[in-house]
Amino acid sequence: MTKAELYMDYLREEGYVPRLDDDGDVVFKREGGTFVLFADEEDRSYFRLVFPAFWEIESEEEDEMARAVINELNADLKVMKLYIVRNNVWAAVEMFLDPIENFPNVFPRCVRLLASGVNKFQQRMRPDEE
Repeated sequence: MTKAELYMDYLREEGYVPRLDDDGDVVFKREGGTFVLFADEEDRSYFRLVFPAFWEIESEEEDEMARAVINELNADLKVMKLYIVRNNVWAAVEMFLDPIENFPNVFPRCVRLLASGVNKFQQRMRPDEE
């Protein structure tokens, strides 16, 4: 069974409605956010769950602030990392799982961690809205 098939089966069992994107990765929605499970078959034990492009950077000042917040959160949060791709902030959880079939043991925590990290980033980018 491919990683994409494994991910799709699990997500369906958990009540998600997954789909394959053009690259063969698995896309699903949770609480208004879009997530991607990368299904790289060349590295079977590599698990990567991403919350892509959740924040658009619209100015140099915002870019500078985002980089500072990203650096701070990357130092504080376990397993997760934030980074910028073409003026958008992405969040990812990456790890090695051998065998990859064990990913359901960490999946719920990974999704919660991404949601929490994204929320923390957004709060720090909008401190006056608290």
